[in-house]
Amino acid sequence: MFAAFQKKLMQFIGPLKIITGSYSGTVLELNSNSKNSSQIIDVRVDDVSKFIITNTGDIYSYGDYNLEGNFRLVGNGTVFDDLMFPATGINPSGSPTAPVLDNNNGWLQFDPNIQQVIAIQVQLPHRWKEESLLYPHIHWSKSDYAAGNVVWQLEYKWLPIGDVMDTDWTTTSISTPISATPDTNTARKHLISSFPEIDTTNKHISDMIIMKLSRLATDSADTYSSNALMFQFDIHYEIDSFGSNIEFSK
Repeated sequence: MFAAFQKKLMQFIGPLKIITGSYSGTVLELNSNSKNSSQIIDVRVDDVSKFIITNTGDIYSYGDYNLEGNFRLVGNGTVFDDLMFPATGINPSGSPTAPVLDNNNGWLQFDPNIQQVIAIQVQLPHRWKEESLLYPHIHWSKSDYAAGNVVWQLEYKWLPIGDVMDTDWTTTSISTPISATPDTNTARKHLISSFPEIDTTNKHISDMIIMKLSRLATDSADTYSSNALMFQFDIHYEIDSFGSNIEFSK
């Protein structure tokens, strides 16, 4: 069992050498002689059969490795990834109307005069840290040099496994520009507009979220008079493992 753990750990910190301790002991010290040769990594077995990995440089922070063979990232050791929904992979259906797909460039054109909607569905991946926040945002640009803001709206419903979908839509919106990517009224400049975080209390892997993304062109805060070009909608999510130990739960 330890050999499997050592092999997986080597993927992160390089070749390992056992310095002292044993598999059943309190402390097992491993020395990486490639990436962090000056650091000592302590692997501790506690009462619940977990390994806590640390180093003095706080590069890898800490994690645990359960005896079923799944490496788990905990505390400051977690990382982030994207759930991605490129414009070319979205079926632009919805009410009242759908944006136009640009066949030459692959982006979606949201009209400045009418509200347009796309439908998105997502399943929470097995690597996701359950109940951690989700960070939805949209990659887009203006189509010309005109001034003005675009109002994007995101609506969503949860569909947990073995449970009933939410009755009502949860609605969030954002008016651009945002401070992270200042709008200089430049045509086709890559902008990112972030929606408020999504709370996931009591939510789990393989649950689904049904979403609608709209440009609220008729909203008084939407003052940009040309097409808004959407490249991709995506969601940043926190990762604490390579996957799940069993098929539908962590």
